[in-house]
Amino acid sequence: MMTTDSNNNSLKHVLAIVFSGIAGGITAWLLVTPDVPALDREDVYHLARLCFLGGVAAGVGVYFFPAADLRNFTRCIFFALVCGIGSEAVIGGASSMLEQIQSKDEAREAAAATKSLDQAIKQQPLDFTVVETSASKLISLLPLVKDQNTLKVGEESLDDTLAVLKSVPADREGQASLVLSTLFQVAESSKNPSALGRVAAAQDYLEKLKWFAAVPPEGGG
Repeated sequence: MMTTDSNNNSLKHVLAIVFSGIAGGITAWLLVTPDVPALDREDVYHLARLCFLGGVAAGVGVYFFPAADLRNFTRCIFFALVCGIGSEAVIGGASSMLEQIQSKDEAREAAAATKSLDQAIKQQPLDFTVVETSASKLISLLPLVKDQNTLKVGEESLDDTLAVLKSVPADREGQASLVLSTLFQVAESSKNPSALGRVAAAQDYLEKLKWFAAVPPEGGG
């Protein structure tokens, strides 16, 4: 019974916060609407939009931003009202915070992929499957990384990987070429022009090695 009462109270709190945000949206509409009695369709649409954004902004502001004190219901209601009035700024701020969180996650993933690739290219004998998997992941993540240091370290790791693939023994050049072909496709699909150019240069290098190896020495019969 206590659990049901607690759930009902929580629902009432959420609805009160949302309706406070809607009230804030109405307030914002009143502040920018000079002649309320003479409403046209555009004004009604604007009002409905601000009511919706106000309710959303109230929920985002109260439950997402650390400024809200959920233990003080009166303060929450007032904060929800304020969020409703400035709904677009609140939603924009929340979106910006989410982008920052996502950016940090992507940088963390890229750093982990870089570490994995560094370890893979140091293994002897070289495991082409592991190298291909690690390098592919790194190439796909690099275009999403905004942290310049993480990006620089990742690109240096990719350069080291390509250098290793270019220096494999002649009997393993075929495997290296297959890995480079896969990495080229990954760079192309992930829209990573920097990696695309690097991989293409490595492919050209191996092709030239094959060509020179196939050319018979002068004077050979």
